This record gives sequence, C-alpha cells and structure tokens, in this order.
Amino acid sequence: MIERWERTAVVGTDGENREHREIVVHKVGANVLEMAFRRNQGLAGCSRVWTESVPAFSMERQEEKDERRRIPRSRTDEEEWDW
Repeated sequence: MIERWERTAVVGTDGENREHREIVVHKVGANVLEMAFRRNQGLAGCSRVWTESVPAFSMERQEEKDERRRIPRSRTDEEEWDW
C-alpha cells in the first residue's frame, strides 16, 4: 500500500488584519483545518482562512496480515475490567 502525504499551508486573517499561519504535513484526506487550529489558536479568531496544498512525499508500507488490534485475554473467564 502506498501512503501519500501532503504539505498544507493554512493562512488566516483576523479582524485587525493580522495574519496567522500554520504548515501541516499530513496524509491525504486528513482534516487539515482541525490540525492547524489545534496547533495555532490564533487561527480560530480569523474571519478568513484559506489553504494551499502540495504533494510532500509518498511511501510504501507493507500490509499487515491482520490490521485489527488484538486485545490480550486473561487466563481466567472473569471480566478483564472487573471493578
């Protein structure tokens, strides 16, 4: 499987014409605005926000046999999280 990554610049201007910027490297299809707003709280106060994305890189990952996470079971039949 080939993962594709992008580099996105998120730029916003607030009411005082100050510019807030954040650069995010992410997988294609990720929520870039959420990532940028968490990193730079100044973007949340912006009245205008725009993005510009360019391809960053791609990498090949070997697929695992079973992609589900396995939860270890206890040796007894009791509940694992018995409070």
